[in-house]
Amino acid sequence: HANHVFNAIHSALRQWGSSLNHNGMSYFLPTVPKGTQLYHGTSKEEQTSGMEWLAYEPEPSLFFSGFRWQWPPVRGPGGPLSGGPSLVHDSFGVYDQQQPLFESAPPEDDDNLAGYLHTYRTVRPLRLIYVDGEAAAKSDKGTLDTQDYILLNDTVKKHGFWEYERAKGMCNLAATEWNGQIDGILRMESGFEIVLCSFKLSLEVVRIARAKSNGVSEEKSLNYYRAITSRYDGIGGDRALLNYDQFVTGFDAKYGIDLFREIDGRTLPRLANATAEQVGMMREDIRRVVLGMGTDVSLPEHSFNWQGTVDMIVGRYATRLKYLVSPSLSMLEAFQREINSTLQPFIDYARRNSTVESERCAAQFIPETAPTPSKSMAAAAVSHVSHTICSTLLSAAEEDSYEAAVEKVKELIEYLNWTTWKECGACDPEKLCMIPIWPFGSLEDFIHPTCMNATQ
Repeated sequence: HANHVFNAIHSALRQWGSSLNHNGMSYFLPTVPKGTQLYHGTSKEEQTSGMEWLAYEPEPSLFFSGFRWQWPPVRGPGGPLSGGPSLVHDSFGVYDQQQPLFESAPPEDDDNLAGYLHTYRTVRPLRLIYVDGEAAAKSDKGTLDTQDYILLNDTVKKHGFWEYERAKGMCNLAATEWNGQIDGILRMESGFEIVLCSFKLSLEVVRIARAKSNGVSEEKSLNYYRAITSRYDGIGGDRALLNYDQFVTGFDAKYGIDLFREIDGRTLPRLANATAEQVGMMREDIRRVVLGMGTDVSLPEHSFNWQGTVDMIVGRYATRLKYLVSPSLSMLEAFQREINSTLQPFIDYARRNSTVESERCAAQFIPETAPTPSKSMAAAAVSHVSHTICSTLLSAAEEDSYEAAVEKVKELIEYLNWTTWKECGACDPEKLCMIPIWPFGSLEDFIHPTCMNATQ
């Protein structure tokens, strides 16, 4: 599963790739720096002190202010503008509006209540556990497997989608098995959020402001999605720093989990397929990594930035690989020229040696100071994928048949499965590149993302 580990690193803390690969399999340890601003929408003016959620962007929080709120209008499966729970996400299959984390039934709704936007600032670095994919999406398609089946071992009593119980269970886990080393859980759905176990111990108030009414309009819809889509390429500003050398993933071959089974015509990875023994192994590894946060080696600032390396690899080869299988290169000679142009920096034409050339090519973006594959799963995955790309290109260039050469590159593209290949390209200023982001979107949006304006 080196390709899946590679892609998990590439999509970590990025709305785009995490939305497309919505069933997360991995657990990272991020740190939120001191002084980071975060947002909370609520009907109450008073400062929150206990367990609640925080958003990285203010716009999603505004939709949670007050107890009665509506999602912005979006293009549902039928096409017309509509809003509310009638919209069912074709990819996720379940609609469940997220509410503030109530232990009991929420207070009565007030149609005239606009609510408040709380702006907080971290008073110290926050140590979190990040569950990747769309782990905040209340869906039965597998988005919650990392939390329900692994972290909570499926032992918490369910109530609907039991969001309060889930959050409380994970905070209890942080306080007990993890010895208080974790302050909260970082997740993503329509934007990135933190379930923070104690506001009082972690935050100070910047301001508490009365919000406007949460009525739905095309303008508010566009602003809402602008905030979300602005984080397609990452949270930004070093507002969450990941440790890429100390993480746990269900893609690790040592667990032997039967991850991929076809569901509704799509093969989605599911941790629900794990046996009790496999769950126990993962939970113990997560605990070991979390408890290691007390040592310098586990801090993000001491981790090699494997995402930066992955970005350079994807940036160099994504467009070239697609070009190689395009109708623009319909002859073997032109195909070979393009590959030779790509690999030329790694070839000594006086002494050809395909093994040496593949090694040079694969090592281009991996410095000597990086952890070795024997010591880092990220290093092993990146090294394996790099070698696969380079060796496949060298092999394809040696083919005598155009069809056979192109087929090798097509198989490589299928293996890599990079989410960048679904990007829309530049959209007009009034449009946004839209993909399914829970709870809205369609299967067609997943297969063919397109630029849309507020009325589409």
